[in-house]
Amino acid sequence: MVEIVLEKLFKVLQDARVKVTESGYIPGQAFPTEQAQLDALANVLENTALFGDILLRLPGITHEVYRKSKEWELLARWSVSFCNETKVYDDTDSKLLLLMAQELRLVPRDPNYINPYRKKAKKEQKNKENSEQESISKKSKKKKEKKKRGPRLSHAEL
Repeated sequence: MVEIVLEKLFKVLQDARVKVTESGYIPGQAFPTEQAQLDALANVLENTALFGDILLRLPGITHEVYRKSKEWELLARWSVSFCNETKVYDDTDSKLLLLMAQELRLVPRDPNYINPYRKKAKKEQKNKENSEQESISKKSKKKKEKKKRGPRLSHAEL
């Protein structure tokens, strides 16, 4: 299913790219007034965001399908940079583009970058949480052991 969606998505994206570049639209300019140019621009913006959602939520299968085509890699690189330059997206969508670019390694990954939908990331996160819980429980056990004191005899009772 992902393969079929990506094939259609990149076909629409490729057609839209051709129309946008033929129209001479430069990102950041006022929107074109002609309906065909507006549709092409909307297709680029919408399909890039859709690809980002699919990529971030289904990273394993998406990477597997995506790597098969060098054209898709070039098109994704172009569309991400184009969308960033348009300044159309709000903060949330801009963050999605940044995460998408990091997932595709179009930009260097942030040291704290983790895709929570990646199986490997989930395992690492669980291991990290388990080790934190173990260290917390060890600390609390040590504290509890130190606090355990029974009744004491005074010197007079000895």
